[in-house]
Amino acid sequence: LWLDTLKKAPNNKRAMTYLGQEYIYKGKYRKALDILSKSLEIEIPTKSFDLIANSNLLKVYSDMGKKKETMETMNLLEKLSSDRSKLSISTGSIYYILGNSYFTYGDIEQSEEYLIRSLSFRYGKWYQFPAYILLGQIELRHGKFQQAQSHLEKAKSLRPHSPIPLLHLGDLYYAQKDVKRAEEFYRSAIK
Repeated sequence: LWLDTLKKAPNNKRAMTYLGQEYIYKGKYRKALDILSKSLEIEIPTKSFDLIANSNLLKVYSDMGKKKETMETMNLLEKLSSDRSKLSISTGSIYYILGNSYFTYGDIEQSEEYLIRSLSFRYGKWYQFPAYILLGQIELRHGKFQQAQSHLEKAKSLRPHSPIPLLHLGDLYYAQKDVKRAEEFYRSAIK
């Protein structure tokens, strides 16, 4: 879809941003880096796609081990998110993007703070599911099993047919040495 859009509208910033995201999902980091960088060269009044593109670039740089670029991109994300007048997405979405970015960056405390803030908003809740997943992972890292389970159960209730919460619930039980229960969740995730 995004490749076809770019054939018809070669300077479509949205198409470039989401094509870059698709390349990341497929592990094609070079292609993602190229198309996301190109999208940032296109100036439009709203900076929402710059925020999303930079968030995706952060993942690319982080996964590629490019520490300098990762830090520069994180700083840019903070700067972009501070001028809400140029962003056409909800504050909750911005907080989720920052929480996800800090998680990628490795600043778990800051990530948790932004993710919790993102969930306090009533509108634009596309990000609820991934926010609960990340919060579950954070609590699991801290050994806070009950809180982790609560977050993962909330994610599961939002998308009952997704294997992702089941996978992380399996991790939760495995961390508690309940191998039998962990296996049940892993098998459910596979189904």
